[in-house]
Order: sequence, then C-alpha cells, then structure tokens
Amino acid sequence: MIGLMVMPIEEVIDDTQHDVVHFDSSGGLGLFSLYPPNIPGQFTDIVFPPALVGVNRPMLFTTTKGLRVLVQAYLNMAGDDTIRLYRDKTLVATVVLPADHNNLDVLMHIPVDKVLPGVHTLRYEITRKSGQPPEGAQVEVWFKIDPPGGIDPEPDMPGHQRLKPAKLPFKDGDVIDKKIAAEGFTAIVAPWPFMTSGDTLMFHFHGILVSPHTVQESEVGKEISVFVSPKNIEDAGPSRSGGNGLPD
Repeated sequence: MIGLMVMPIEEVIDDTQHDVVHFDSSGGLGLFSLYPPNIPGQFTDIVFPPALVGVNRPMLFTTTKGLRVLVQAYLNMAGDDTIRLYRDKTLVATVVLPADHNNLDVLMHIPVDKVLPGVHTLRYEITRKSGQPPEGAQVEVWFKIDPPGGIDPEPDMPGHQRLKPAKLPFKDGDVIDKKIAAEGFTAIVAPWPFMTSGDTLMFHFHGILVSPHTVQESEVGKEISVFVSPKNIEDAGPSRSGGNGLPD
C-alpha cells in the first residue's frame, strides 16, 4: 500500500511590501502630511478588510525588543519632539527625539506582549517641542500571529498535535489498486483552530506535494476537499514495503 501523510498547515501572506518613502528636505510635505506607521516587512497583498497591511508571528521576533515600527521622517523635525505609538487606544512605545536626529526615520518597537491578534489600529502621535497641537497618522493592521492550530502542545512530536489527520476513503488494510490509481481519490481535511481566509493548505501524498490550496472566505470553519490525482499517485511510486502497491 502506498503510504499517506499530511504535512502541517501553514499560513502564507504575500510578502509584497510598501515602499518606504524617505524624507525629502526640498519640500512637498505640508505640516500635517505624515505617512502612516510602516512595519518593516509588512504584507500588503492581503484581503482582510479593514486591514491594509498584515503582520505574521515571525515578525515579532526579528529583534529582542519586539515588533519594529518606523515613523517616517517628517517636516520640521526637532530635538525633544515626542512620538507616542498606540495600538488602538493603548500606548505601546514612546520616543523623544535627540538633538542629532538628522531628519532620519524613527525606529520604535512594540513589545511582544503588547501585540494582540486580529485587526487593530496602529497610530502615532507627535507632540512638537514648539507646542503645536499633536499630529499623527494611522493604519489598520491585521496581526495574524496565531499559527494555524494554535501553539503545538507537544512540539517535539511529529506533525502538529492540534491538527487532525485527513480523512481518506480507505479502511484499515485497504490498498490503492489500479482502479483508484487510474481515477485518483479525494481526501478531506478538517477545519483547524484559527483558520483564516488566505491560509494555504499543503497536502503531501507519500512525499509528493498535491497542489496547494488557498482558503477562501466561504471555506473558513469548513472541511477542505483535496483531490489526489492519478499523476500524484504515479509520482509517489511504489510503497516502501516493496512491490508496485497496485494489485489486480
């Protein structure tokens, strides 16, 4: 019999990034022309309204300080300007500009324990030394930081303990005969915790990757059908137990 296995499901968000627009001291920015917060590596090709950009779990750990956020240089920056960064209404970071700021982008960090899953408003507020009214800009961010299935309670074990095995149209002891090999078969993958539109299901048959499936909004919380084609079965080859695995 040809062996079967299901690889862990993983989330994939396109990694197209916003261009970071650098400060141009020649002009063109009005006093209140501020850019939204920019998260280095943020994902922009997402469909998860009202979010415009996305963040995944690995991005929280690129530094020991937490999630990096850039406040891009603004007109008339001055030493002792205070920049406050908020997640919704919660203050998560504060920076006071030094005298030698050199009109550079300001790097801030959100501690990991201050990043919550879901869609949140990320905004900053600038209080100028000159005493002008506070100014700011914001962006809606999808923090997709819960991995599919959640945290694996037994990470040293094969696979993910909170992801259920696929349902196959076979009984114990069945083999993939010539009829099945010629027609293919359908496997059913149960919904998983934190299933989200845009997740990519990677299904392997005997080490052969079956075409990846991107979860649609209408499929969230439902079983996913994966067709294992005759070509997949052919590419998988004989079972490891010997023979061609295809009885008459």
